[in-house]
Amino acid sequence: MRTSSTYRYDEEGNRRRVAELRLRGVEVWGPERVYIDPEVPLDRVEPGAILIQARVHGQRCYISSGSVIGTSGTAVLENSQIGEGAELGAGSYCGATLLAGAKVRGFAEIRPGTLVEEEAEVAHNVGLKNTIFTVAVVAGSNINFCDAFVTGGTSRQDHSEIGSGAVHFNFSPQRDKFGSLFGDATGVLLRSTRIFIGGNSGIVAPVTIAFGAVIPAGMVVRSDVAARQVHSSSEVGGGNAVDRGLRRKLLSTAKLVGNLHALALWYRDVRSSGTSESEGILFEAAAEQIHANIAHRVREVDGTLGRIPINLRNDEESNHWRKEQQYIITRRDDIQRKLTQVPSMQVPKVFLDEYKSLRAGRTHIASLRALSDSAASLAMHWLTEVAVYTELAIHELLD
Repeated sequence: MRTSSTYRYDEEGNRRRVAELRLRGVEVWGPERVYIDPEVPLDRVEPGAILIQARVHGQRCYISSGSVIGTSGTAVLENSQIGEGAELGAGSYCGATLLAGAKVRGFAEIRPGTLVEEEAEVAHNVGLKNTIFTVAVVAGSNINFCDAFVTGGTSRQDHSEIGSGAVHFNFSPQRDKFGSLFGDATGVLLRSTRIFIGGNSGIVAPVTIAFGAVIPAGMVVRSDVAARQVHSSSEVGGGNAVDRGLRRKLLSTAKLVGNLHALALWYRDVRSSGTSESEGILFEAAAEQIHANIAHRVREVDGTLGRIPINLRNDEESNHWRKEQQYIITRRDDIQRKLTQVPSMQVPKVFLDEYKSLRAGRTHIASLRALSDSAASLAMHWLTEVAVYTELAIHELLD
């Protein structure tokens, strides 16, 4: 990530670059409003893109036709990829990927490891890092949601929602960072029940929030919430201020990583089918974000396990936690290996053939909605099988 001291302003060169973009069919609202860094390949800004107020940096930036950049103030893009029809308000977009129709209203900080899929939307003052929002997920204003995978719902009218003021707490007193799973990878099929997270609520990672769960406004969630359950307590189980259950945290992480593996295979084996050149660039970038999330989670787990000997020396808790952690540290290398292992389940041919046939002449979302129930069921079983592989592998190691 750049700092302010690394930016350089090249006014004369910028005027030439802006003029060239205009000749190529890019709508630019004046060189005083738009700055294109010399390292940006101009052919990666498609004709039909609209640059209202923008600073664009990085060789890996890609701005699709029909996208609108800088709707509510200056948008700073660095090595980010923006899909067709996406709208970006004021803010910083560094190393992120936003697909077609995604919308950020303004004053956002969107950081590396972020993937926002089609029709997903966030409001004002939103911070995202190492976070994935699948199709049509909506988040309100004043939200910090780092280290999360959020899915659920069937459409832009029936979507998982994160209320204004919600925070995902991903950092522990022991300096450990964990992520949380909202729904699961089968949510990409647009056939799941939506999740509702009320405003001013807090999610203490790592937890799994299942499809159909409801978190009322103002709640703090410290444990998993089951499908269609209304969360009703902000208390910590057992009265402890800190959850020391490392085994539970590792299993929760394994579930998250397993679903990320499923999403990665979804992009590799399904979403890559029948794409245009522009979509291919975007989907490749999206896959890189998913793999970056997996690698991040594995590094954080390794860091947690590496700190165990130090934490044990200062541990005044019961022998239960000490014994659990002493055992887990002996499996450190095996845990790393299992988390990074890619499941080998093949995508069902019947489903894939039907999807490819529908994809000709249709958008991805329209193709999913046109799937037969039998094909969708096959895909759902495949995604579930891939997702649970990692969790079961870690469960076996720790038992």
